[in-house]
Amino acid sequence: MRATLPDCAVTLVELDDDVAAIARRWFYLDQPVINKPAERFVTETTEQFDVLLVDFYDGHRDDVLDADFWTRCLAALAPHAERRGEKARAQ
Repeated sequence: MRATLPDCAVTLVELDDDVAAIARRWFYLDQPVINKPAERFVTETTEQFDVLLVDFYDGHRDDVLDADFWTRCLAALAPHAERRGEKARAQ
């Protein structure tokens, strides 16, 4: 994403320190990483985002994919952000 949008301000949330360390080494990650579960981050944040990219998997936790999590993700989007999931459900 940085190659296409170099001025984009990215907030990274990663629960596993080892994953963040791998990203720093192999993907040249040089920005801070918020170390907490994604579901806790979207519950606690007061920030509004233009885009949310959700990519997580640990093989053991399906509970984070509940409706409350996705509702909190939608609430964290800025008013002008496009909500593709809402459009898809409305059609």
